[in-house]
Amino acid sequence: MADELSETIPLTQLDEHVVTVNGVEIAEFLISEEEKNYQEQDRPRERASAALVIRHLLLDEVANEGISTNEGEEVALEQLMEEKISMPEADETARRNYFEKNREQFHSSDLYELSHILLSAPPNSLDERAEHKKLAEQLIEQLQQQPEQFAALAKQHSACPSKEVGGSLGQVSNGSTVPEFERQVFCLPQGLHNKPLETRYGYHIVRVDRQINGKALEYDMVSDQIAGKLYRQSQRQAISEYINSLVMQAAIHGVDMKSLQPSEI
Repeated sequence: MADELSETIPLTQLDEHVVTVNGVEIAEFLISEEEKNYQEQDRPRERASAALVIRHLLLDEVANEGISTNEGEEVALEQLMEEKISMPEADETARRNYFEKNREQFHSSDLYELSHILLSAPPNSLDERAEHKKLAEQLIEQLQQQPEQFAALAKQHSACPSKEVGGSLGQVSNGSTVPEFERQVFCLPQGLHNKPLETRYGYHIVRVDRQINGKALEYDMVSDQIAGKLYRQSQRQAISEYINSLVMQAAIHGVDMKSLQPSEI
């Protein structure tokens, strides 16, 4: 990255759009390239500039500490963090306190016993999808009058292998199917849903056969999970504080670092 930065230039010769760190200019093409990573956020150019400033400061620290970059800058930055950031493990008291204050987070997943009929259609085939949606609506009307026909209609129409077992998907939990299916299904009451559900695969006629609510988990079952969560929280905080200390000591022009916390970049 150092080769992509211009020579040190006096601050008096800079305009307000030039970004420098400790007198070294960050090339505009680097900012433009980095900005692509922030298009979904506000102030994308400012965020991109700040990210490159931070990277430059960290690589300066790599050089100051005599850390080799032979294996790549990312490896060197990881080594820098290991040397500079002290991360004690969360003790038993901290873990138990977190558990007691956040018990609602620790439940086994709800389970849903589902049956469905999939009328398959490619995402880009609008005519076929419209046709299959209409057919799904017709089949739902039929099932509302003849619910005992679900297995037979699944066998006849479904494009899912579950058609061989009456359309049964068995027990489904969070993460076991595609997200757009779960978002719609996991809020349904028991019974046949009165509208077809659309996913990337086509249209689904869905029947919720049973819902099994998740159970509260005991502390011993989640202690390691809590330890990892607290470690990551402490790690983010320690890294943020370390970067802030570097920013406070640096001469930075062209980006307001105070308005952006490291965690926001």
